[in-house]
Amino acid sequence: MARWRGDWQVPSSGALTQARARLGGGVMKMLFERIASPTSTEGSIGSWWRGLRLVAIDGTVFDLPDTEANSAHFGRPG
Repeated sequence: MARWRGDWQVPSSGALTQARARLGGGVMKMLFERIASPTSTEGSIGSWWRGLRLVAIDGTVFDLPDTEANSAHFGRPG
């Protein structure tokens, strides 16, 4: 940790967002393609159902326009 002492400061979330924007979507896509991989194989017990890989998304909230139609269809987060 000694090497991080001195002038270095933790970047703000805004600085990280701006850096991502400067890099562009292509770099983020390439990074994802290089490091993202399934965590289970065909023989993993509990990861497959009828030949389909099971995926769960929990606690995710998507930003949508605040319209009555969207509220009626998707509901509101708790």
